Amino acid sequence: MLQILGYRVILATNGAEATEVLKANGGRIDLAILDVVMPGLSGPAAYSQMAAFQPDLRVIFATGYTAETVSLNSTLEKGIPILQKPYSLKNLGQIVRSTLDCPRFTPISNDPSLKSAGEEPL
Repeated sequence: MLQILGYRVILATNGAEATEVLKANGGRIDLAILDVVMPGLSGPAAYSQMAAFQPDLRVIFATGYTAETVSLNSTLEKGIPILQKPYSLKNLGQIVRSTLDCPRFTPISNDPSLKSAGEEPL
């Protein structure tokens, strides 16, 4: 869908891989779209690690579960958008564009609410 909208896309299959892809691209990634629930490292935990490496990285969290959205209240308060599944091409395009165009939000790399249970702080 993002390629249809004209964006260059780099795929990762899980949170740990997404973190490695970001590091390998040395600050050339403007936006990460992460599922809240992913194998191994959750989306919020992956973003926490990614933001420690690239503080100005923008993020959109995607979820199909209402309960997850409720548990992300601190994330919502920081202005990080949540994309509710299922979504349309138009909805995705609007949230991506508005996220890329908005003023930089505060990095949340040290936000304890984004750590997985038992995960050590960075």
